[in-house]
Amino acid sequence: MPFEYRFDASLNCLFTRWIPPLSALDVSVFGESVLSRPEMDERTARLNDLRALTGEMLTADVRSLAEGMTRWDRRTPPHRAAHIVGTELVFGLTRIFQTVRGAGGEKMAVFRNVDEALRWLALPEELGDPFAADRWEPEGEGP
Repeated sequence: MPFEYRFDASLNCLFTRWIPPLSALDVSVFGESVLSRPEMDERTARLNDLRALTGEMLTADVRSLAEGMTRWDRRTPPHRAAHIVGTELVFGLTRIFQTVRGAGGEKMAVFRNVDEALRWLALPEELGDPFAADRWEPEGEGP
């Protein structure tokens, strides 16, 4: 189960927690099963929790993941995506992902803490950490 997600219609935000190991196939499944949902539009924000990832991926793998996401650009209009990371290595790899994805028109930022990510996405700060164990209730998960 490389990812778990929850769509909050009241906030128009897709919350996704990524769980290692992560592969290009997982990203493809995510695109097929989650990004193709009819409620995803150009106003839908995304908050991605990458804190469980430890950075075993190579730069080439990150580029492959990012390039794989570009095929969803036609189906999912541009949106804002915030990525929360837990290590310097994952921060760097996510910045590579951001650079490659930047060509797709997606507005993306990488953060080390939840509060900054919430502010950037214009989500209410009182939301707290939506991925906290006592609050996280995914509606779906990857294979």
